[in-house]
Amino acid sequence: MPIPGWGTIGLVLMELSAAVAGAWLLWPAWAAVPVTLLALACVATEQPRWHRLLAGPNSGA
Repeated sequence: MPIPGWGTIGLVLMELSAAVAGAWLLWPAWAAVPVTLLALACVATEQPRWHRLLAGPNSGA
């Protein structure tokens, strides 16, 4: 079922937040740091997609 762009972004942020929080709660710091860095890299690389999702289908972006 399709959902709005803001919903997709929210789900991605929720998944990344759960991964980072879980890593810091359950793993030693040396293992949690790479998870955090990868989550931050994911947020950075998702920016163009998120801009398109928020612009809507008729924006021409």
